[in-house]
Amino acid sequence: MDITMDAVNWAEEQFSQCDLGDARRTKRLVNMAKRLCASSGDSYSSCCGGDEAALEAGYRLIRNQAIKPSAIAEGLYKVTYQKTQERKLLLAIEDTTTLSYSHEVDALGDTGGPSNAVSRGFHAHSVLLVDAQTEGTIGLISKLVGIDRSKREVNHIIGRNGLMKKKKVINGN
Repeated sequence: MDITMDAVNWAEEQFSQCDLGDARRTKRLVNMAKRLCASSGDSYSSCCGGDEAALEAGYRLIRNQAIKPSAIAEGLYKVTYQKTQERKLLLAIEDTTTLSYSHEVDALGDTGGPSNAVSRGFHAHSVLLVDAQTEGTIGLISKLVGIDRSKREVNHIIGRNGLMKKKKVINGN
């Protein structure tokens, strides 16, 4: 099968479970994901290929204050949970990446570093679930939502059974 078609099918499978309060919003999210998957690495405007209506629809979705990132994450966690039900052995692979920005750092707000720093950033921590037998990716099961540097605490949102629950990890334990 064509890898582009696989990406488009993947986008449909993953994002169609997101409850954004209106079926049209979910459909718009699925369409955005399909475009981005079909043109991996391109900007969203490039993915729209000159379709101004699709571009504006995507931007309206992103700017919509009624859509919470947690609602999108919950839909993705729900799909991941469903996929775990038929697996015998799963591996949870963790990674922390530092995202650093040297332009328009004031727009980022307080990211926890020195206030006079030339660049600012934050850590993105994720946990990817993999089938140990097939080595196939199941999905994302955790994302970082904040760091309290003074206490060295990491707050996670763990998706489970389509529901969100907080887990606190202190000093990596």
